[in-house]
Amino acid sequence: MPSENTVEGQETNVPPGGGYTSAQDALKSINSSFNAWTQALSERSVQLSYALVAANWAVFSSTDRLLANRWAVASLSIVVAFLVVNVVVTRIISEKLRTRYVYAESDPVRWEEEFKKYRGKPVPWPFTSGIDHWARTLREARTWLPLLAGGAFFAAILL
Repeated sequence: MPSENTVEGQETNVPPGGGYTSAQDALKSINSSFNAWTQALSERSVQLSYALVAANWAVFSSTDRLLANRWAVASLSIVVAFLVVNVVVTRIISEKLRTRYVYAESDPVRWEEEFKKYRGKPVPWPFTSGIDHWARTLREARTWLPLLAGGAFFAAILL
């Protein structure tokens, strides 16, 4: 069984029981773990969605039978909605990140000044509040929509 310091067998650089040499090392560890776990959430949510599509087809075996069960329709509808939201919001975030990169590259002096201004403050810099908002929204969608679709699937087979 993997420890809480690994995701898919990859070390997340969290020393067991602490062992950090500085506050910056601890912050880097949190960042590394956050990235690893959100990547895992991204992958698992899509995998679960595909599994739910397959499960619905396996259980109901025809379009007519599937469409006759409102919970199966709900399950597949939620999966499709999730996949659309996943692609659209991922596109929004990637475009906002591209814009932020151009912003940083266009004026390195300003970028350095912003770094000094915001360092150690509870702000989303070097990102923006918009990027932070969309990323949080996507994490919520990746968590709850596939689970909701799974719940509808179980209702379809039990009710």
